Amino acid sequence: LLVSFARDARLRNPLFTVRQFYGLWSILRRSYCPHLDELFFGVAGHGSFLNGKRLSADGVEALSQAMVITDVGYERSKVGVRRLGAAYTAVLDEGVRALRVIGSS
Repeated sequence: LLVSFARDARLRNPLFTVRQFYGLWSILRRSYCPHLDELFFGVAGHGSFLNGKRLSADGVEALSQAMVITDVGYERSKVGVRRLGAAYTAVLDEGVRALRVIGSS
């Protein structure tokens, strides 16, 4: 379980995030912005939701049309770093439109 807190510099709003892991894999994530009353919720293999409404990739059918947003996380073992590099390579090899590495948690 990983709990984090961030503040949006533009809006000066707090953002609270809770992630649950199975081994090294993040399987559940909840992020809440109280100022906007937005609760984002995602479960690996089951989709993502905003305030209970399912989110979807609007019209995107292939990685060549998609922007992938990720976070490098905290795994720094040699095996973990190799896995991360392999995952980024696989996404780029598939011709993803854009890859962004951002995040607070």
